[in-house]
Amino acid sequence: MISLTQYKGGDVIIREHDVGETAYVIAQGKVEVSKERGGQNVHLAYLGAGETFGEMSMIDEKPRSATVTAVTETLVSEIRRDDFF
Repeated sequence: MISLTQYKGGDVIIREHDVGETAYVIAQGKVEVSKERGGQNVHLAYLGAGETFGEMSMIDEKPRSATVTAVTETLVSEIRRDDFF
C-alpha cells in the first residue's frame, strides 16, 4: 500500500545512518539531500516532483546514506519494503 505524507519546510524526512524500510516519490515540493562530513552538513542535491529517494535502504536493508530534508512544503508517496516486495 502506498501512503501520502506531507512535510513542512525544514522537516527531516530521513536521517543519515537510520535504518530504512521505506522509499519515497516526491509528488510535489522540493527536498535537499545532504551528508555529514567532519561535523558539517554538505549539500549533495535538490530533488523535486517525480524524483525518488530512500530506495537503496529499503532494498538492501543497510542504514541510510544521506539525510533528506523538506525545503518547501512537500508531499511524498511512501512505499514500504513489505508492499514493494
